Amino acid sequence: MLMLQHRLYFLRHGETEWNRERRLQGLTDIPLNDIGRAQAKRHGNMMRSLDEPWENYTFWVSPMVRARETFTIIHDILDVDIKARFDPLLQEGSFGRWEGLTWSDVIEREPENHMRWFENSWDYAPHEGNTYRDLSIRFTEWASNMTGPSVIISHGGISRAVRALYLDIDKTKLASLSMPQDRFMCLENGEVIFL
Repeated sequence: MLMLQHRLYFLRHGETEWNRERRLQGLTDIPLNDIGRAQAKRHGNMMRSLDEPWENYTFWVSPMVRARETFTIIHDILDVDIKARFDPLLQEGSFGRWEGLTWSDVIEREPENHMRWFENSWDYAPHEGNTYRDLSIRFTEWASNMTGPSVIISHGGISRAVRALYLDIDKTKLASLSMPQDRFMCLENGEVIFL
């Protein structure tokens, strides 16, 4: 179980066209769509209403365009001097040759591989993609650099790895663990609260 010494807000980037189509993005760099930009605005407005001293937080952002766009929208709404760090440890995991396919395509073309991944995505990734174990190793390395209250703007895969480590949940359930793009998490004192 991973212990965090400081409050952490975790935001998944807003929706992209590939999210809408249920297409696997992984490391493919896709921008936000209009819904994604509206979700980022919602996050920014919700964060502004929390009355946090955001200037005292470090914002850690995946270098992928969908996360950077989400950060820019939030930054403009908060209108404070934000310390931002773009960290490749927080970029999404790879789906290997599945990237660009829809989930329906994957199930149709590779039903056995899909089932194996769905039942044990912690340790199994077809076509040399990343496992959730790989993502958890990256996140643990990132967490070792956390020196104060932080905001992460990252991806669904990273969010699942974070919750696996932080909540010590059943790792065989990770593939079905939801991470909505219209809400975000606060991790503190061993609890996760969705806002």
